Amino acid sequence: MEFDGKYFYVLEKDKLCVYKPSGKTPELVTTVFISPGDGGLLVTKDAIYLSGGQNLFVFDKADRKKDSHFDAVLTAPAPPKGVSVPHAYNQIFGNNFLQIGNRIVFYGQIVDISDPLAPKLSAPFGNPFNGSHADKKTIALTEAGKVTFYDVSKFPECIVLGTYTPPKEVKGAVTDVKTVGNIAVVIHGNMLETVDISDPTAPKLMESFEIDNACMMVSCGNFIYIPTMPSAKKKSVFIYDVTNRKLHEKEGLLKSGCTAMTISGKQLFMTDASDVRQFDLSDPLNPKETSVYNYDIPGTPIDQTNDFSALAVYDGVLYARKYSRVTLWKIQNGGK
Repeated sequence: MEFDGKYFYVLEKDKLCVYKPSGKTPELVTTVFISPGDGGLLVTKDAIYLSGGQNLFVFDKADRKKDSHFDAVLTAPAPPKGVSVPHAYNQIFGNNFLQIGNRIVFYGQIVDISDPLAPKLSAPFGNPFNGSHADKKTIALTEAGKVTFYDVSKFPECIVLGTYTPPKEVKGAVTDVKTVGNIAVVIHGNMLETVDISDPTAPKLMESFEIDNACMMVSCGNFIYIPTMPSAKKKSVFIYDVTNRKLHEKEGLLKSGCTAMTISGKQLFMTDASDVRQFDLSDPLNPKETSVYNYDIPGTPIDQTNDFSALAVYDGVLYARKYSRVTLWKIQNGGK
């Protein structure tokens, strides 16, 4: 789910639902049917971009006719043989889009969106990716089972600075990356790996920590928060202290496991089955629960119940997506 200040965009398998905030029940404005894809969603001022495999579907935000089709489609070249293609895990591990100015990095290509409704392939760029982290001069992408670091200070000119290849004996996909200063933190299977990138041309593995079924990562200052998913045997929230290079485990914060999270200021919001839990991070290593928001869909069979899959905070309101519904709550304690 993404929010552009006026509308919410919720990707539902083969359609895009556009909602307008309206009291406790958002108003459905548009349903746009698309080809099933990886789940990538990017909203800009003028257009909506969706990924469907190696296809980039474009929708005009100004044209909100219900049940309309895409306004343009661009097909990226297939990656070289042997290159693994990651898929988005709903909204858990981020997006397979990365916007830099008026260009998009998508499926191993740079796409020029100077004309929002007529994107053009500009140049090759790495491989299809899933997790990403960007700052002003560099980006890190999880692609083809590794993390690649790029210098994008003169984008679209790009220079590969270095590549981190995780230990082969560790099974599982490389799904997310976050960087804080000279440290990169990587989710690799059931391991959390910390990497020294002070020399990005030669990333070095520093430490590894086992985390069963990590959901995703978000950072707040020098701390990175990693909750476990419902499939984890033990439901915990891990906090990595980048400054002191220590991983702390907090039990009892989650009951069922997390599927989505977000941070607003020093307020952390995490899904937990039908609940969204709010924590105050004034003490970063000791999150304090301040509020719980709950909503169950009446009449939903137990075997079809899914957890919330996306969260957003805007102007003191918490928005949570479940199925095709978006629920709104007024934030009770400190959120912005």
